[in-house]
Amino acid sequence: MQSMASLDEARTGERPAGERRLATRQHTRRKALVVVNNGWSEVGAMVLNLSSGGAMVAADAPVPVPEFFQLRYDG
Repeated sequence: MQSMASLDEARTGERPAGERRLATRQHTRRKALVVVNNGWSEVGAMVLNLSSGGAMVAADAPVPVPEFFQLRYDG
């Protein structure tokens, strides 16, 4: 399912006012694992949206996550 912003962009070829992202987001709800410490630690997570520039991820537990980490999910 696409957001209204991405539907508007698809119809007009323009981003809505106020939208600063360069890549279109794909909304999703996929279970994932945030992997840190060279694979020694994992935290359950949910991928909320994806784009060519990154992903919005919500961790299952309130734990500190480093700036760089691996994200594992099927699909």
